[in-house]
Amino acid sequence: MRILFFALFMVLIPQLAAAASPPESGGQAEQAKPEQHQQTPATSPPISQPPVESADKPENPNPPCEAGQDNRNSDLCAQWKAADAAKESADWTMRSYWLVLAGTIIGACTLIAAGAAAKFARDAAIHTEAGAKQAERSAKAAEDAIVASREIGEAQARAYISVTKAWYENNANALPKIIIQVRNSGQSPAYDLQAIYRPCTEPINVEPPLKPLKVSSFPLTDLWPAGADEMLSFGVHPDDVVDPTGKGAPGKNFAMVELILEYMTVFDRQRGRIDMDTAVRLFIPNVPKWTGPDLNQTKPPRHPVAVMTSFTAGWIHEYRRTVGNGRRVIKKGEPDKESGTE
Repeated sequence: MRILFFALFMVLIPQLAAAASPPESGGQAEQAKPEQHQQTPATSPPISQPPVESADKPENPNPPCEAGQDNRNSDLCAQWKAADAAKESADWTMRSYWLVLAGTIIGACTLIAAGAAAKFARDAAIHTEAGAKQAERSAKAAEDAIVASREIGEAQARAYISVTKAWYENNANALPKIIIQVRNSGQSPAYDLQAIYRPCTEPINVEPPLKPLKVSSFPLTDLWPAGADEMLSFGVHPDDVVDPTGKGAPGKNFAMVELILEYMTVFDRQRGRIDMDTAVRLFIPNVPKWTGPDLNQTKPPRHPVAVMTSFTAGWIHEYRRTVGNGRRVIKKGEPDKESGTE
């Protein structure tokens, strides 16, 4: 706007100056008229001529200049032309300013929108990642719940073998016999039940387990039904007896028998595992050998044996660890697959 006012001001200054100064042609005409009257003879009659209106009217030094006309002989038109050009230039400058301002505002809005879109995308990615982690945790929780439910079901339905009572027969005409009362308190049968045992000359053993570990084994039954509570027995060979250090003491009397009852539940058979949780320590009484039937007793007497179910035995821990790692254990009484002998 300042440019427009300045241009109009520059255009109007010459117009105001021209309007303030008197026209030179009119003054010269007035000065020339007395001279002409002085030179004209008084006796010559005037000659009548037709009136010439165009000669009597003076020309307008500033003819009107309409908008859109291009009169190159008019100073006023030139001045108006310059004013129009200045105004048009000012208008274009103002338009350019507004266009630049509008472009700047649009660019700022676009930048803000891009920033908002980036933040929205980042938040969406964070929420998506959080949702994926939550879904993973939910899936893991569901899997753990399934595993826990399966383990609970197996724990309720599996077989549980325990030894409730024990007796000892010391027959001079046969191997000493261990008789145990075996109970299956589970809801399913036990398979391939066998006794892994070791008779010792002393009631306490303090030996470090020998390697390779040597134990004795005796198969008790292939199937022990759910709810069964019956007697099972196995004989103790004199060569199976060891001393408290774990070394062989064949032929000596034994005062203790430690054993593990190995079996497979219905679930172990599917996975090829063996249950070795049932461990028992039997304290054998020192009784004389029975030599045969007589009038008072026709069968060898059965002497009650104290049963301990909570104890620690190094060879049992070593046996469980060794068998659990798939290592070989020499079980006397079990066929040797390598040599084909017992």
